[in-house]
Amino acid sequence: MHTTIFKDDAFKPTTQNDGAVILEIEQLLTDRKFIEAHQLVSEAYRNDDITIETKKNYHQIRIANVRDFKENILFTTVKPVSDGLKALEALMKNAKSGGDALKASNNLVYIQGRLFQWIQENQDSEKYQGKSYLLARDFEKEYLQTIRDLKEYASDNTLFGKGGVGIEGKDTVYENIDKKVKEGLKSEEEKKSKKNKDKRSPQETANMIIDLASPSKGGISSAEFQSKYKISKEQFKKEITKL
Repeated sequence: MHTTIFKDDAFKPTTQNDGAVILEIEQLLTDRKFIEAHQLVSEAYRNDDITIETKKNYHQIRIANVRDFKENILFTTVKPVSDGLKALEALMKNAKSGGDALKASNNLVYIQGRLFQWIQENQDSEKYQGKSYLLARDFEKEYLQTIRDLKEYASDNTLFGKGGVGIEGKDTVYENIDKKVKEGLKSEEEKKSKKNKDKRSPQETANMIIDLASPSKGGISSAEFQSKYKISKEQFKKEITKL
């Protein structure tokens, strides 16, 4: 009896991705060369050019997602999405500056990743049955919100500028960018919460504490609380634990 050692598991992984290699992998995916992309990912990992998290993400998630979802009709019929992604692909392929090309590539990974996830979670939803126009509208809204989040929290307010966003960090490009976006959103929510807190009277704070309880105990629902006070129950709980 003997143990089989797989090549990809025989190397000590790096902790940071090589941007040029990521760009090369993404170009293969843009050209729909999935076998070549899969092989390059393995080679890059063995050469210590990408992290183990990135290798697993490509082999288990991203290559399959690009193969299965990029041809989804939403990507071709919703013009703002189609035109925007084509512009990124063109920049990634033709940019003279390596920084610009890498930035476009990483932004493309993040945008596609969020849109792929949105399709998975929503395309079979009952509210869209027989209402393709509504599905297309909400898909476009998700795309625009993704662009706003990316520009606001993870791209130094420029979509096509030079930079290494997505490369910093040991996780995948998508996860690194997603972390920055979520940190930005959290910071924004905390700023709004502090601003509202400073405006509250002691009586309003007391009323909020009463309403914080579940409806069965004399309080109100989370949705009602959010609508009434413009803050979630969870965020308010964090506030009062600091009092």
